[in-house]
Amino acid sequence: MTESEIERSRKRLEQFLADLLEPLGRRERRHWGSVYVRGLLLDGERKSIEPMAARLPEGNVQAMQQLIGQSPWPWAPVWQRLAQRMTAELTPDPVWSSTTRGFPSKVATRWEWRGNIPARWARPLIAKWR
Repeated sequence: MTESEIERSRKRLEQFLADLLEPLGRRERRHWGSVYVRGLLLDGERKSIEPMAARLPEGNVQAMQQLIGQSPWPWAPVWQRLAQRMTAELTPDPVWSSTTRGFPSKVATRWEWRGNIPARWARPLIAKWR
């Protein structure tokens, strides 16, 4: 990645975390929550607080431990915001098709299937009458 791509990604992450961590209330909680998430995203085998704090330039073991283990912040609104954001991002755009292929039609005296259905599970379902 180039430096400009890294900077754009960092700004996008900061915007995402600002919205996600807003229910934490206090500015210090939001800051350390952001630091904690960035630590989770960094390379490294161990994802416990001490190694993450050592890898981050602004890492503070005590502040991160207090956020995760002792701070009484409501986790449900954070999870709800994350779920809403991921649902919006991962929901596919609707696709419309106007083709008639794949619908059964009556031809002469027997039923046939329009289109090519190579799936084995569909073959027994196709009824042919004489």
